[in-house]
Amino acid sequence: MLISAHFFPSRLPQNRCGARNMFDGMRKKAAGADCEDRISELPDALLHHVLSLLPVDEAVQTSVLARRWRQLWKGMPALRLVGPRTRFPSAEDFDRFVNRLIAARGDSPLASCEIVAYLTRDDYAGEPDEPEPNVQFQSWIQYALACRVRELKVVGDLVGSETELVVPLISQHLTSLDVHSVFLDKDFVDFSSCPVLEELKMLECGFWVQNVSFPSLKRMCLVECNFSEGYRVRISAPSVVSLRLDDCRGKTPLLESMPLLETASIDLSYGCKDQCRGCGGDESCEGCHGYPVGSYQSVLLNSLSNAVNLELKDQPKVV
Repeated sequence: MLISAHFFPSRLPQNRCGARNMFDGMRKKAAGADCEDRISELPDALLHHVLSLLPVDEAVQTSVLARRWRQLWKGMPALRLVGPRTRFPSAEDFDRFVNRLIAARGDSPLASCEIVAYLTRDDYAGEPDEPEPNVQFQSWIQYALACRVRELKVVGDLVGSETELVVPLISQHLTSLDVHSVFLDKDFVDFSSCPVLEELKMLECGFWVQNVSFPSLKRMCLVECNFSEGYRVRISAPSVVSLRLDDCRGKTPLLESMPLLETASIDLSYGCKDQCRGCGGDESCEGCHGYPVGSYQSVLLNSLSNAVNLELKDQPKVV
């Protein structure tokens, strides 16, 4: 094995699915010579499902249970690359573990993958003598895409909020993308290279871009995201049928035509910068007259006009 058993902690933490209890029971049964190991007789698909519920380091630890389990973890259809401080004292330790795991696992297809950046402290990065955290983060995303992952969840550094998503998202298999605490920082971000991507969730992300295009997207959910206050981001999602835009800060994005839209929930009651600041009726006031200035075109309502179910919430001063 490329990953040896002594590399992992000897104890499995309690988890919500009861996997630890199952494995502990298996150890006790194995201690008796006359005990029958019935768990190992279960089909691979069922055991893979159980392992997929665990963080990946706990799943790999099961390789020490019995001969049947030595290679079982390599066929898991789901990976949870999560590195808490309780099991990995530094980001470098977590990086080494995941890289060794990837080398041992190969390119077996993935149904789902969760990649969580190692949580850093406020003063961890940026100091002259401190290493850059999460240096392998982008390469793990590329690995998941190379394994033809269908559902991908990516969580950046929750403390520094400085994780940029720079990997080109090119996949013929990706159907669902769930992104937390990252930012986009290009003039134009185009998801046309993901032709079957239908669902997008973004939480606490930064849109420091001019234009974003989601040609195939059907469901889009943006919650507590940050948009620029100096310009308005244009979002193209012509196939969207369900839209949620909640508690986003900065200028409300300009939504281009959504002819298939059925349900929309828009909440501009927190952090929205589209407010009149007392122009006195001046037609050049973007806060009153939409965008572009003087066009009298609504930033939102033109795109939402086809919605069958529409919920709109804002502040009194938002026009």
